[in-house]
Amino acid sequence: VGVVHHGTILDCEEKDWDFSFDANIKSMFFMCKAVLPKMIKQNTGSIINVSSIASSLKGLPNRFVYGSSKAAIIGLTKSIASDFVKKNIRIVNNVILIV
Repeated sequence: VGVVHHGTILDCEEKDWDFSFDANIKSMFFMCKAVLPKMIKQNTGSIINVSSIASSLKGLPNRFVYGSSKAAIIGLTKSIASDFVKKNIRIVNNVILIV
């Protein structure tokens, strides 16, 4: 999922922030939460989350909300991965470049 709000922090309203975070990170939270119980039961599984080069590798102009929400994916992925690595569940983040 990727919702791109065009603009800087000064162009961003709370509704824009909430919409982008709901689409870009909250949806990922719900998906991981939904699939992890079955993976734990099976003692195996993989989750590949996708962020963007705008997340932490490079700031892109007029992508304030997008970059912030995609950076949150990296934190979410690392946290979940460390919690479930001993359950034989692999959770990684793939960074993509979309111009």
